[in-house]
Amino acid sequence: AAPDPVPPIPVELLPALSQYANQQIPAMQERPSQNSDPGLPDRIVRLWQRIVAACPDDDPARGTYLTQLGLTLWIRFGSRGTPSDLTEAIDAARRGAETTPAGHPYHGMAVVLLASILRERSDRSGTGPDLDAAIDAARQAVAATAPDDPDHVAFLAQLPRLLHSRYERSGAPSDLDEAIEFADRAVHAVPAGRLEHAGYRSNLGALLNSRYERTGDLADLDRAIAAGRGAVDAVAADHPARAGFLS
Repeated sequence: AAPDPVPPIPVELLPALSQYANQQIPAMQERPSQNSDPGLPDRIVRLWQRIVAACPDDDPARGTYLTQLGLTLWIRFGSRGTPSDLTEAIDAARRGAETTPAGHPYHGMAVVLLASILRERSDRSGTGPDLDAAIDAARQAVAATAPDDPDHVAFLAQLPRLLHSRYERSGAPSDLDEAIEFADRAVHAVPAGRLEHAGYRSNLGALLNSRYERTGDLADLDRAIAAGRGAVDAVAADHPARAGFLS
């Protein structure tokens, strides 16, 4: 006889179960060789699938649940490489971003997750549509967060990398110009005393150097050198990360 179907989760249990599922994500991200519970990814993905299935369409938390399902599928794809996990992760993340309203505090995170997963598939396939969609999603994430939101600059910093990737494929100067513009905004969005500031300065310098190599404009070279020096100066002399900015 076939086993009895798993009963649906009562709606009133969804908040507690989603909290439990979220708490398991760090363990899912461990390397398979370090994970003492290899069955955990399957159980947590399945739990999120059941949470989404039980959540009413008009529940304000539905978008968040879909986004978390997308995240856990993406994590499982990273450890196993099963193509269907990547496809399903994008589908869940896209539905999560579409379901989470623009004013919701989780909207930016939902959209930037979609951008990250799309970029990974684009990097693996070498095709343009996913990268275009990732750029569109990253733009939405930036637009959806206020400048004083702690996540805003992290979302902002994604766009230069995405736009530069497209520039390397297409050679469109406008993509490189826009990548530099967003990289400069990221630099000015973070106080000079934080390590992220040095990283964003370094990225800006690399982009400016790339444009100098294309155009020969010495102003870009001067700005690239200044950004590189600024990145080094922004890190304390005894900080272990400083050597990375000297190369």
